Amino acid sequence: MVDIRINQLPAEASPVATDVVPIDGATVGGATRKTTIQDLVLIGRPTASQAEAEAGTNPTKVMTPLTTKQSIASEVGVSLASAAQGLLADGAAQKAQNLSDLADIGTARLNIKVPTYAADRTTLKALDTTKDALVYLKEDGREGIFEWTAGNFSAQITADTQEGLYIKADAIASTAGAWVRIFDGVMKAKWFGISGGGSDETAKIQQASDFAPGRQLDFEWGKTYGITAITLKTGSKIRTNGANFRKIAASTTYAITLQDDVDFDYIFLSSPGAAADRGIRVIGNRARGKRLHAEADVATDGFGVRIEGTVLQSLTGLDINKISTKNFSSQTQVFYVDDSRIKKSIVDTYVTGLYIINVRNSMIDETYASGTHPSATGGAGNNAILVEATSDYGTDNVTIGKAVAKDSAEHALRVGGFFIIRDLLFLAASTYNTGCLAGSTGGASFKALLEVSNPGMHENIRVNSLYFEDCSNGTAGLANMAAVQMFRCKNSYVNNPVGRRKNNTYSCRLGLQYGSCDGVTISNPDIIDVEAIAINPLVPAGYPADMKDVVVQGGRVAVKASSVTTSPVLYANTTGIWTNISLRGVVVQEGRCYVRYDVPTGAGIYTDCVLEGEYKHGSGNSGAGGPIEGAANQILMNIKCPAYGSMSAKDGSIWQDTTNGLVKIRKAGVFNTL
Repeated sequence: MVDIRINQLPAEASPVATDVVPIDGATVGGATRKTTIQDLVLIGRPTASQAEAEAGTNPTKVMTPLTTKQSIASEVGVSLASAAQGLLADGAAQKAQNLSDLADIGTARLNIKVPTYAADRTTLKALDTTKDALVYLKEDGREGIFEWTAGNFSAQITADTQEGLYIKADAIASTAGAWVRIFDGVMKAKWFGISGGGSDETAKIQQASDFAPGRQLDFEWGKTYGITAITLKTGSKIRTNGANFRKIAASTTYAITLQDDVDFDYIFLSSPGAAADRGIRVIGNRARGKRLHAEADVATDGFGVRIEGTVLQSLTGLDINKISTKNFSSQTQVFYVDDSRIKKSIVDTYVTGLYIINVRNSMIDETYASGTHPSATGGAGNNAILVEATSDYGTDNVTIGKAVAKDSAEHALRVGGFFIIRDLLFLAASTYNTGCLAGSTGGASFKALLEVSNPGMHENIRVNSLYFEDCSNGTAGLANMAAVQMFRCKNSYVNNPVGRRKNNTYSCRLGLQYGSCDGVTISNPDIIDVEAIAINPLVPAGYPADMKDVVVQGGRVAVKASSVTTSPVLYANTTGIWTNISLRGVVVQEGRCYVRYDVPTGAGIYTDCVLEGEYKHGSGNSGAGGPIEGAANQILMNIKCPAYGSMSAKDGSIWQDTTNGLVKIRKAGVFNTL
């Protein structure tokens, strides 16, 4: 017989239950036998019956899908909930833990953390903190959840005198714990007992504000909060929601002061005024908000909004959408500020509207001023916008976008002082009714002047466009009444100055006036109905007499037709060396002549000066003197005008006679027809 090993047999890929396999075991005779696969499995791992499956006590028998289902079904309603029972369970109370005595309500609440209710703080303070750890305070205005918190809260309890966030328990020292309000980080002013009924709530508001850093403090719309003086501390976030702060009485103490990093929506302040008064003061960096507003009930002497750094430390990073003031003599002051932006400034009833000192790298997008304050005198500083510095270049790189100025008692837009200002730009300016008092000592639409004590000049003073109406209404004489005045300015310009009259008989008393300048251009003027002189270069008394590279180019100027004894253009040079002080392409209308120029004395002279343009006059002209009056013959002329009288001009000048078209050139002191 051949010896064949089982592992040498061929493999069966798909055995069936009835296939046989050899077995060997301790049987009689020790013979090798056979059995089927099915019988082998059943005897080695028997299957549980239904009864055994439902009993669940046999650990050796296996479950089939059928017996598994039968076992689960037998547990429904016993250890497993039915569908109906599950629906009931959704709303059922869960089993509590550690409820050793269900009759003890305090212990039950403590274990399951269900808050009790306290009608007021007195009730809250008297609670047993071993029984109640979570309480809902129902006191009107102070509603909210307080949690008993262990720890040393003595500092907070001492600071929170109004019990807005921290409340001491009667029977427990504040060093051991306190009732602490649970909230989302937004505090309500009413939690601190602040009613907003108009009475003096300074102490309460200040205490609430002291907790504001890092949190938001909300006031209520429509409420009036009475104050004497409050300080919004560093990091405060204030949301007034349109509420009003009412200063109890006018005083020289600021009603509201903002420190560093104050974030606000609207801060509205009103004051009874009448006596000397002060409104809002910003002394911190990075103030951010939508609007600051200060208003006195009646006209008062004092400051509306004052933004103020120091000589040693300017404020930076201010971003305020709108500042508005009313009835304060000095409305809005911006002193010692860098790298900041105010989008809009509005002043109503002012002596000085917007006052800027030592501001750098900053912008005011729009500014509006109207209404003359009863304290206005018409003297210096009675301006809608006043820009100065307390050191050379203290004010540097400032842009004022749209500027609208009405009713200034003196000049509307004034750039001045004893120190150099650099890189100041007005994008678009409009002025109305300037120098509006009978006693006004000045009334320019725009004036830039550096005092003679400083040896330098203002630099890069620029006005992109300028409109003025009813300018220089005062009767104090012509001095200081020109619509545009530029004195001691360098590399500066005024573009597109337009002058009109509405309620006055003239648009301005004088038009363009400039002196002691270097590199100034006035482009495309359109100024009509001037009372006296339209263009007037001159040397103010006590100022340097020399001047160079000042040009009026293009446009037209016109004096009133009745001003037949006045020259529309007057060169008032007495002793200076004037180089390229010129008019190029300017149309001059009315008056007695195109230009009259003084003959300088001593070292004074006109060098490279050109008058180029056209002169027109109506029947009201007297015809006296001729179109060009002046005996120095130092200025080159290229002029179109009617022929009358005589003309004084430099050899090489050209005169085109508009009555007949003849062109004449001056040679050897005589005009000869070409």
